[in-house]
Parts: sequence; C-alpha cells; structure tokens
Amino acid sequence: MGAQRSRRGGLIVLLIAIVVVGIVATSVTVARADPSPGEKSVRVVQWPEAIAPIAHRVELIRGLRFRHSVPVRHVHVQRGTTVPVDARTRATFETALQPLVALGLVSGDNDVASLVSTMYESPAGVYSPESKVIRIFVPTGAAFGHAVLAHELTHALEDQHFRQGDRPTPRTASQAIADRAVVEGSASLVERWYVHEQWKAPFQREAPSGAVDLGTSTPLRQWEWFAALGTAPYALGLEYVDATLARGDLPWGRIVAYPPSSDVVVVDPLVSPGSLWQATSPIPSALVREPAALEVFLVLASRVDPADALEAVVHSAGAMLTTYERDGRPCADLTLLTRTPDDPAVNATLDEWIASAGAANASRSSVANFGSRVLEPARTPTGAPTVLLVKVGAPVLTSCRGVSAAPFGSFVVPLAQLVGRNAAIARALRHGLDDTTTACVAQAVFTDPQVRDDLRRALGSQPTISANHPRRVYRRAVAGCASNL
Repeated sequence: MGAQRSRRGGLIVLLIAIVVVGIVATSVTVARADPSPGEKSVRVVQWPEAIAPIAHRVELIRGLRFRHSVPVRHVHVQRGTTVPVDARTRATFETALQPLVALGLVSGDNDVASLVSTMYESPAGVYSPESKVIRIFVPTGAAFGHAVLAHELTHALEDQHFRQGDRPTPRTASQAIADRAVVEGSASLVERWYVHEQWKAPFQREAPSGAVDLGTSTPLRQWEWFAALGTAPYALGLEYVDATLARGDLPWGRIVAYPPSSDVVVVDPLVSPGSLWQATSPIPSALVREPAALEVFLVLASRVDPADALEAVVHSAGAMLTTYERDGRPCADLTLLTRTPDDPAVNATLDEWIASAGAANASRSSVANFGSRVLEPARTPTGAPTVLLVKVGAPVLTSCRGVSAAPFGSFVVPLAQLVGRNAAIARALRHGLDDTTTACVAQAVFTDPQVRDDLRRALGSQPTISANHPRRVYRRAVAGCASNL
C-alpha cells in the first residue's frame, strides 16, 4: 500500500510498507447550508466535535478548505509482535540486502527476521487516498495525538484539491523520493505550524519533533540505513517546501501538484529547481539500479564529512549501482555520473571513503573508454534495446563484503546535519538574505563541529535527535558570513 500517506513512526514508514488493522467506525457526513436568495451556495463540512477545531486550523494554515469530511478511525494495535519468517522469505530478503552488505551499509550478521517483523509495526497515523479514511494508531487525548491528526488531515485536504491520480507517476527512485518528500514535507510543515500554537488547558504545547527518531527497539537501530531513508522525506521534505515557499519560486499548491523531477533539489534546495538526477533515458534500465541522490549522499556521508558527500552529489547528474560476485563475495560498483571527468573533489571524497571502509575490500577506478556500454535487451519483439553510454572519467567506487560495517550513527547524524543546513536555508531566505549569503550561512551551519558533536552525544543517550539547531548556531553563521562580505 505504498500510496498511503503516513505520519512517521517506526520502521514501517521507513520501508513504505504498511499493514493496517481495519475496524468499523461510524462515518461522518457532509451537509450543505441552505443558500439565501441571491447568495452563492456555501458548503458546510460537518466534523465530530473533537476533530472540528483541528480540521479548521489545518484549513487556515494550509489556505485550503475541505470539500467534505473524512472518517477518522482510532485503531488500537499491539506493538512488538514477532512475525514468523519462512525460508523463502528469508532468502528473498537476504538476496535483496546483498548490495547493502557489500557497501557496509548494513551488517551481514543482522537477522532479517527482525527487519520483517518491523514491517508490520503501525505508524502513528495514516491516510489512504483510495479509501479516503484516516487511521490513528496513537492516543488522541494529548498534544502528540492532535499533531498526528493535523498531519493526516493535511494529507486528506490536499488529496481533495490535488488528487493523487492526477499527479505525475514516479518512474525512478529519485522521482519517488522527491514525490514522497513533497507529500510528507507539506503535511509536516502544517504539523510544525500547528504544534507551535499555544494550547489551552488541559493540553500543553508539544515541542517540535526530532528530525530522526529511531525508537527504542534494537531492530530499529540495527537497520539504521532504512531508518534514515524513511525519515528523510519527512525531515528534508519539510525544509524543501519551506525553502521553496520562502524563495517565492512556486505557490504551495503547485509544489504539491507538480513534484520536482528529481530528489537532488530536496537534498540541496540551493541547486537549480530543474536539476535532474537520472542515469538512463528515457526509461530506467532493469539491469542497472539507479540510486537516488539521497541514497548516494547517505552512502558517502556514512564514512566521510557530510559536506564533502553533498559536494560529490551536486557535482553529479546521476548514479548507477551494479552488483555481482567476486571470489564468492557480493560486490557493488557505484558509478557517479560526474559533470566533469575525473573530478578531483569527487575522487578525493571516494578515496577518503575507501580509507575508512578498508582498502582491502574497497577501491576506486574510472571509466577508461568513451562508449562503455550497459545494455538491456528489448522488452518487446519490435522494440529496441536500452543502451547507456558512460563518459570517460566517471568515477567508480567498488566495495565488496568484508568492508567494515558503518557504525551506529553513521546515517542519522549526517542526515540531521543536512536537515539543519536546509532549515538554515529556509530561514535565511525568509530573512531576505541574498543567495550568496544564504549559501554561506548554510555551509557554516552544516560544518559546525559543535552541532555535529552535540548530535552524536544526543544519539548516544536518547532515541531521538533533533535537527532543530539552537538559534545561536544560525545567528553565529549569519554574523560570520556578514563579516566576510
């Protein structure tokens, strides 16, 4: 049910695979007010008493009106259920994880049964565009439950104005992440503004949620790669929508109706809005996987400075990942389609990654001959094969099973740093800073060693770390950039 839109919570949303427990609930109704003579008919949407103030506030924040109410069902679920895994399922998962093991993104010693079990955990809430029903899996009598409901109501509201069926269908991993980032980022931005309002007794205003929430279970920490990938569309998507609105490039509705063509603009809102991230054209190849810009960033940032990882991403126009066996070990080749051949900055970043992973099992090469080809046979009797040409000098990172597994914190800390950077971009744009100063502020926040150290310490002592950096970090960055002008 990948089309469902959910408020993050557990590895369930991280894998975008949701199992919902259905219950019978009383549906709500939509009524029309009787129009006065000569007056335009006004639609009055009726909500249950407990939901009405939240729905109306979501309308005000979002600048849209509900065309009809939607059922809201409160579902009680039992957490921590173990799901049996048969041999076939285990083999399927282990095969799919081989590229991640080859790159050291997950440990080959992890039991896939724990990953499968977490797929059946429920998120905090979910809205289904198909059934037009909201399901809430947390108690709603407190501030957190209200925030979750505001998030899901935003999904329902936007679905009434920008139907999912009318939106472009993602065809690549990059497009899928961009699409999800816009959908979840928009709802998360409404949730943020809703949370910031003062609550009347007996409720207390809830502090902004952490950018990365791993929960307290061991499996969630064992599969940190998936945790980061699943959380990123919410956290990065929020800052992308906020930065785009602050810049004034697009109205909010158009951002949602027409997601960006690639996720590179979500990873870095400072790049050109039309930037592409695609290796094959016009269709992806079935033989070569195309990692999204977010995935490449996390792969690199797990072992090198996140600023260097981001620079390698923006210096590229796409990536390819091929997997194979060498001496009985799974190996992976990550090819970056750099904009210039033998890019020294990208090569230096890959060399640093190799040094951290272990040179005995990782190496760097480059495409030597122009016209190196990746072929996919024709899909139909009359069709033509797909041919991919790789330019000379494109760097290739090779990694095989045996590299050291990235330690805990290698993905969520760089992600939180990136979210903080992009939040600084949105704030700087809202403060009217020019593009040069905004870029300077973003870099200063991104590379602040105190922020990095604080994030690492926080992750070691609690399950949630926040990218809501103290305002002093932003002010210090602005002052430093202003003095350099």
